[in-house]
Amino acid sequence: MDGKVLQLESEKNIEKGRKEGIETGQLMLGTLINRLIMSGRSAEVGQAATNSNFREKLYKVYDIKPENFL
Repeated sequence: MDGKVLQLESEKNIEKGRKEGIETGQLMLGTLINRLIMSGRSAEVGQAATNSNFREKLYKVYDIKPENFL
């Protein structure tokens, strides 16, 4: 029974981590889109939304890091 309880707790922690990761990703993308628009680069929003390599480069340009949203 103890193994089952630990497994359920582990599954809860994994699910919590997934939810936090999704929320952080959404906040990062929202921040990036806002910064692009405010910088007059709204034409790049679509590419940032669909191209992960481009998006990662822009995160570096605008210093957007996951730890800023935790």
